[in-house]
Amino acid sequence: MTYRGSLVTRGHGKMLVTATGKDTELGKIAYVIQEIKDKPTPLELKLQVLGKNLVMLTGILCLLVATIGILRGLETVMMIKTAVVLGIACIPEGLVAVVTIALALGVQRMSRKNAIIRRLPSVETLGSVTTICSDKTGTLTQGKMVAQLMYFNDQLLAVEDEKLFQNPTADLELFLTICTLCNNATLQKKGGGADPNEWEIFGDPTEGALLLLASLAGFVEDSLSKQYTFLKEAPFDSKRRCMSKTYAHAWVSDPSNPSSWIFVKGAPEQILKITDQERIQTQIFPLSEEKKLVLRKHVNDLASKGYRILALAYRPLQEIEKEQDPLTLEKNIIFLGFVALADPLRKEASASLEKCRTAGIQTLLITGDHPQTATHIAKKLSLIQKDDESINSQKLELLSDEELDRQLPKYKVFSRVSPLIKLRIVESLRRQGHIVAMTGDGVNDAPAIKRANVGIAMGTGTDVTKEAADIVLADDNFSTIIAAVEEGRTIYANIVKFIRYLLSCNMGEIFMMLMALIAGLPLPFLPIQILWLNLVTDTPPALALGVEPAPPDCMKYPPRNPKESLFSRSLMNDILLNGFVMACITLGIFIFEVYVLKADLTKARTVAFAVLVLTQLVHAFNCQDVTKSIFSIGFFTNKYLVWAILLSIVLLLIGIYFPFLNEIFGQEALNPIDWIYVLSASLGIIIFNELLKWRKRLKLSI
Repeated sequence: MTYRGSLVTRGHGKMLVTATGKDTELGKIAYVIQEIKDKPTPLELKLQVLGKNLVMLTGILCLLVATIGILRGLETVMMIKTAVVLGIACIPEGLVAVVTIALALGVQRMSRKNAIIRRLPSVETLGSVTTICSDKTGTLTQGKMVAQLMYFNDQLLAVEDEKLFQNPTADLELFLTICTLCNNATLQKKGGGADPNEWEIFGDPTEGALLLLASLAGFVEDSLSKQYTFLKEAPFDSKRRCMSKTYAHAWVSDPSNPSSWIFVKGAPEQILKITDQERIQTQIFPLSEEKKLVLRKHVNDLASKGYRILALAYRPLQEIEKEQDPLTLEKNIIFLGFVALADPLRKEASASLEKCRTAGIQTLLITGDHPQTATHIAKKLSLIQKDDESINSQKLELLSDEELDRQLPKYKVFSRVSPLIKLRIVESLRRQGHIVAMTGDGVNDAPAIKRANVGIAMGTGTDVTKEAADIVLADDNFSTIIAAVEEGRTIYANIVKFIRYLLSCNMGEIFMMLMALIAGLPLPFLPIQILWLNLVTDTPPALALGVEPAPPDCMKYPPRNPKESLFSRSLMNDILLNGFVMACITLGIFIFEVYVLKADLTKARTVAFAVLVLTQLVHAFNCQDVTKSIFSIGFFTNKYLVWAILLSIVLLLIGIYFPFLNEIFGQEALNPIDWIYVLSASLGIIIFNELLKWRKRLKLSI
């Protein structure tokens, strides 16, 4: 059977079409993917709520400002203008730009770390991931399978014994023939000799390892194809966990020899189910249940040491069986032996998993490997401590969704995982409130990848999988996922910094106008001054805060609660307190100018305007961290912020000193004494925040 999406590399032939479109296997997978609807990311949901709340709050406060002003007898048109301008100023219109820029820059940085982002919002979602479902081969391991042991003739032999391959026995020849012909990978020679390093593998790494093993004795597909003619194939299936191919023998000198064969390769437990004979020293013997128990023990012992085991079997075919579907021929076959393969762990895998643990991220190992192999690898990586944290996923297949939800938290390692179980695991985790990242490379992985909050495809994966994924790992490396999670956390933290800064400034403006009206003072700012203030202080520093570098400790605390609002209580307190302090400082200097220095209203408004601008610009440094002192962080850790503040100061000076502009904005030039007052007053926000942060550090240390 050839499935839609298969690649024809050479030759020609006629095919009987049994299904088209959505009825093909690929079409069924595409249908499952289409049924999975995209949902808004946690950030998108939080920004929607934030937008609604801000519009409501701003509307109420601006209406309050206008009402109080009119009741005080101030000009109605002026108060309406002031309220409208305040409303415009207080809506963070730069929020969309900052979020987009932060995400886009995150994509750029992640591409340099071999993570290719296909969907922009997924960058931030990674930062809130609570569970990573990872494959083993090529992700936590190097993806370079090497055959290390062979079992046949009741002997376990080391591949490194070169004498085995110099004069191979008839049994070894058949063993290596099956390795070569029951295979869909290919080798391309890079140099002379049989050194594995001189071959390049195209196809599955495990199958490539079998070809490299056979090449040690000179068994290569090109030479064997002269003796064996391929007939049919039953490809690997995740339920059968084996594959088979039938061949006609081209050179038959002895008529008593069979003219065709079926070669089978797959999971040992599956192969042993369909075998009733074994071959030892070229002789065929019945395979008893007692002997099967012995073979299973050998397999379990090797699997517990981390080896991946593939069993090999065959059967000579009768002439009448040559044209039959290999699936119907997978019975009464002859057990020949098995190969033990190892895939070395990536050097950085353990450190990456430890980083996950420190960051409070749960890692689940989801693999199609033998249970003992998966358990051994997980223990080696310190992913689990006890065997009972690992489960053969076939035991989960019959569970209801409710029972699966109850059982799933007990395990961290899932072996013999089918595509359906992989999808159900993702759905169960999501029902339990987890933000899930899922890795995969095969076509069958596409539904689970699509269903996860963040789908991660391997660079060596299929096009279907990459299309369903949010992120593609160019290097298939687990540590790249961790780097991407760190980037996602940084982006979210920067968005919060931006919101803290911008809303503190906006609240300061509203509080100042409210307090002035309630106290019976003249309006500290004209409507056009509020708009100019919004342009000078909001945009440049806010954009710069959106590209803050990653804090060194961002992977040392657990993921934020997905249900937690973007407006946490502590964030709201910070915004309101800082807004109130800014309002008090600005209104204080305004009162000082008007009632103490007897300055005219234009001069007082100019001084108050300069104070509020500098106070807000200085506050941008405070917003770089919630608890760390501004002096321990340093003023130059974010060069973009420094340049943004300098730009805002230049704009402030232009508005004050350019004759044409200061007339438009209702301002006048200030003298050096005025600037001493301005600079002194604007430092008040630093003093307040240093005390606030000291109190927070004190509470955290208790």
